[in-house]
Amino acid sequence: MSKRALSWVKAIIALVAAGIIGMTVVPQMVSILNRTMVDQGVRPLVMVTTSGGDRDYRVRIHNVVDEEGDYRFLLSIVNDEVTYGVGGSVFDVNVQVTLAVPQGSAGMTCTPDSGMFASVAVEDVNAGTRKMLETDAISGRYSSTGGIPTTETDDNSLSAAPSPTPQAPDFDAAFSDLELQQYTADVSLLDTEYWYSTAVASNGMTWTVECSLDRTLIWRSADPSHPMDQPQATLMMPEFNFGPQGAASDHQQGMDVTFSLARSEGLELVRSYPEAKVGSADWTLDYQTRWNKELGEEGNFGYTNAPTFLLANRNAAAAEQNFLVLGGVLIGLALTLFVRGLNDLADATLLKKDD
Repeated sequence: MSKRALSWVKAIIALVAAGIIGMTVVPQMVSILNRTMVDQGVRPLVMVTTSGGDRDYRVRIHNVVDEEGDYRFLLSIVNDEVTYGVGGSVFDVNVQVTLAVPQGSAGMTCTPDSGMFASVAVEDVNAGTRKMLETDAISGRYSSTGGIPTTETDDNSLSAAPSPTPQAPDFDAAFSDLELQQYTADVSLLDTEYWYSTAVASNGMTWTVECSLDRTLIWRSADPSHPMDQPQATLMMPEFNFGPQGAASDHQQGMDVTFSLARSEGLELVRSYPEAKVGSADWTLDYQTRWNKELGEEGNFGYTNAPTFLLANRNAAAAEQNFLVLGGVLIGLALTLFVRGLNDLADATLLKKDD
């Protein structure tokens, strides 16, 4: 083989090798270096409405995220004066659990199977749920579903003058991108001292409802289906509302909402809003709850804050750091090959055909 042909071969090999290394390593390094951690955004809105009963009661909701990142919540209707047996004071409450998520999102599953599950249209929800949706839609940056977009006007424009009469919110536009999934069941009044870790139904009575949400609804990470294995992941916990199925509240006295996040191997809590309590095997917190009116008033319902957890997996992060170091070495090798390839290309161009 002539020197000129050999130079062509070496140039092609060097330039191709440099290109392969660059196209393989550089995009992954850029992705790692430019990654940002999400700490705000749309999250599930879970609305619990009830009817029935002859005295006040509370809803108790316990949220659990296990070591794999799966999420579920346990719901009971509780009272500290309920009695059982002959002459007892237990009664059933009709409970509707409605999930609002963006159109086309994965959804919710609930047990026991004695309850009824269905997708519902906004115009078909009860008055209490409708009030919750409307309130969330006009909550601005605090809206869980995204709310009604605000329109900014140019202050220097004559068209920026205020309207003489305020315009009514366009709820139809706000709800057009929402999907509602609803689970309905009759839940029996439970003593506050009783706790169950799963759905419980016996003798035709349901004591605790268990609902699970798809991981993609609550996790923001490079791979929401495997959030615990990612170097960075954000957990966007649902907001909960609790109120009547009708226009005015009657026996919806209060809500107790708690949360537990299991500590899987290598998982670290970077920050949480609000601050969580650190346990030996999990992080826990109590949701903050507020009511917009008084019991018995029309439009009254309770609502919670929406906790956010910023998490990091130190094992996955260490693997990425090792990749960045190796990637730097490979980029150096690619540059060397590229320069060598250019030199060989120059030689092949300058040499005569007979050389």
